[in-house]
This record gives sequence, structure tokens and C-alpha cells, in this order.
Amino acid sequence: MQKVEIMLVELGLTATEAKIYLAGLSSESMTIKEIGLKTKVKRPTIYHSLGTLQEKGLVFEKKGGSKARFSMSS
Repeated sequence: MQKVEIMLVELGLTATEAKIYLAGLSSESMTIKEIGLKTKVKRPTIYHSLGTLQEKGLVFEKKGGSKARFSMSS
């Protein structure tokens, strides 16, 4: 685990949430598939983690087109 991931866990994120959040920061927005390819986390886990990150105000869903895209707030 990277230092930044450890800091995010200390701030209250799970290790998986931290991994997904950091992956999402590398792009303006990402689909579930893109997040999965980057993190190697399974789709159901990504959906759950994105939901909890949305509740914490760290992720926003961009609707439009055929696929939902997710953006991480900095």
C-alpha cells in the first residue's frame, strides 16, 4: 500500500475505497470498466465502494450517454 493510500485509510476510507479514489483522480472521469482495469477490483466491489464514496462526498456520477462516468472530487 502506498503512503497516500495509508493516509486515506487513516482518514476513514477503506483500503478499497482509497485505491478506487486514487485511480479516479488520475482521470477527469472514468467508467466502472476503466476503474476495474486500473485497480483490478471486481465490479460489484467497485459499485459498492463508489456508493460509499458518493455518500462521503468524494465521488460524483456523470450521467449521459450509454455509460455512467464517475469523477473524484479533490
